[in-house]
Amino acid sequence: FGCDAVLDEKPVNQIATEFFYQNETDALAALNAVYADLKSGNGYYRQLFLSNLFGASDQGTPNAGRHGSFRRGTIELTDPNLPPVWIEIYIGIKDANNVIARVPEIPEMNEQLRSRVIGEAKFLRALNYFNLVRCFGEVPLRMTPVLPGQPGLPKSPIADIYDLIIEDLQYAGENCWGFNEIRAGYTNDIGRVTKASAYAMLAKVYLQIASSKR
Repeated sequence: FGCDAVLDEKPVNQIATEFFYQNETDALAALNAVYADLKSGNGYYRQLFLSNLFGASDQGTPNAGRHGSFRRGTIELTDPNLPPVWIEIYIGIKDANNVIARVPEIPEMNEQLRSRVIGEAKFLRALNYFNLVRCFGEVPLRMTPVLPGQPGLPKSPIADIYDLIIEDLQYAGENCWGFNEIRAGYTNDIGRVTKASAYAMLAKVYLQIASSKR
């Protein structure tokens, strides 16, 4: 999807993905990295993504500075605020895809925890795609880890993107735990996805779909 080559680069001495997922601790560490993607760089929740949305809303000021094009609805393809948002969101999707694909292969992992980890990763993937489809419309739909030499993807229909979002959130609702719920000695700590948040996001998605059909 344009930045696959960048996302596949590994720093020196970093453990290759295929050798990392060995136990429950590794699964949780990988999942935590997907959460961390929400505040990495300057492109997503930390700065540009929310600033762009604010600039485009009724709360945005008439003189929105570098986000003035969002306020006026005159965004160009060359707007410097767009690439960082796109890249940071797809990094989050890339890391979520790795968790979703690799955690099922971990031997001797508590099954309730395994399902919860995958459920949280699917929620985060759905959140990323929900923000992408609302901002850009049709986008490449990457659902599996990127392989070396794998070509980029074409854009997918909006309906296909929403189908994945709904499927991911339904899985998250069925497998995520309650707030501070404890199972098998593991606690669903504050800040993690819960069953209630998954179903709340699913409701928001259905409302978005319904409103776009008017």
